[in-house]
Amino acid sequence: MKFFLQGMSVIFLVGLILIGLVLYLLHSTPVRIISILGGIMLAWLFVSSGFISFYRAASKNERTFLKIFLGSIFGRLTAMAILLILILKYGSLEQVPFLISLFTGYLIFQIWEVVSFNRLAVRKI
Repeated sequence: MKFFLQGMSVIFLVGLILIGLVLYLLHSTPVRIISILGGIMLAWLFVSSGFISFYRAASKNERTFLKIFLGSIFGRLTAMAILLILILKYGSLEQVPFLISLFTGYLIFQIWEVVSFNRLAVRKI
């Protein structure tokens, strides 16, 4: 778990710094910068919570593992849908940059999550 959290933190911070620098150099509006960084932060939060639920459920028996892991997937997807609806309907963020950064960040963090799962599985074998 330490490997995953360290990697996620490094990817998150480097990504924020690089994206913030590019946006600053392109003279983006503050709303656009907040939209993009908010999408990345939301993706990081959801992927991290998924890995933590997997890590805690891995030591349980098969039935309990499936309940915990599939329940957390359902909970995260439901929370993401509700947050997206609320943010896009009532927030003053730019929708396209927010959604692009959210889904791009989610994809990058999911790739890191799979790498971490594989490393964790190799250690347990």
